[in-house]
Amino acid sequence: MKYRSLKHWKYELLDDMECEVDIPEEVETEFIMLSHNRLFVHTYYAWDGPSGPTFDTPTNMRASLFHDALCQLIGEGLLDAKYRKYADELLRTHMLEDQIKDADGLLVIYGAGGRVLYRAK
Repeated sequence: MKYRSLKHWKYELLDDMECEVDIPEEVETEFIMLSHNRLFVHTYYAWDGPSGPTFDTPTNMRASLFHDALCQLIGEGLLDAKYRKYADELLRTHMLEDQIKDADGLLVIYGAGGRVLYRAK
């Protein structure tokens, strides 16, 4: 993932990024597209990186990028607020994936209803 620091926003995306999501909605803005259960964030999207008790480290950037994009769509009324909890779960899942990408299969993350969100391979 390539990004750079900015003055007004903290970061600007330098490559397109995408991930699978469990959101069947179709939404498109200048920098964000939600289509066919995929979230696309386009080059030059600006976001403020991780917040709260989380540090701005490379292992948290992807998670904060997709979380901020979904929260922006919710905040602009383009995506139903019912997806906020899902956005938070996705943030946690991506943070754990990126922090343990070298794990040997011992970790499984469960979401609502006992659904497996992540299984280390």
